[in-house]
Amino acid sequence: MNTGDSRLILFTVAGKSYALPADAVSEILPMARLTHPPGLRSEMEGLLALDGRTIPVFDLARLLAGEATRIGLYTPLLILQSIEPVGLIVERVREMAVVSDDAMLPIPSGQTRDDRTVAEFHIDGEPVHVLDLDKLVELGAVR
Repeated sequence: MNTGDSRLILFTVAGKSYALPADAVSEILPMARLTHPPGLRSEMEGLLALDGRTIPVFDLARLLAGEATRIGLYTPLLILQSIEPVGLIVERVREMAVVSDDAMLPIPSGQTRDDRTVAEFHIDGEPVHVLDLDKLVELGAVR
């Protein structure tokens, strides 16, 4: 891997391809039991108890496309590593890819529907949207 390359985890949400930096994802788990305490924020799918921590979990399809992911036993759950970890429900994890930074096209602020996409690249002619990690981590900041 060259210094101008990024390792990304590619996944599908609402039929579209997205990516996050591989070093931002601490774990990929099969769907786990989520708790739903009273007063849970409406955009939150539930809370996950993992290794003595309580992690807020969000459905990326609901946040990005306004529709819920069909959740099954093997629906992937990405755990983002940060000071306050956040769980993200995705449709499918596709692969890990190394992408040249030159292949990524920055997306200016205000040019996406929800301002959570910061770049785009193509694999096999298909667009892949790189999500803004900081904005996703902010989701879990207010509990």
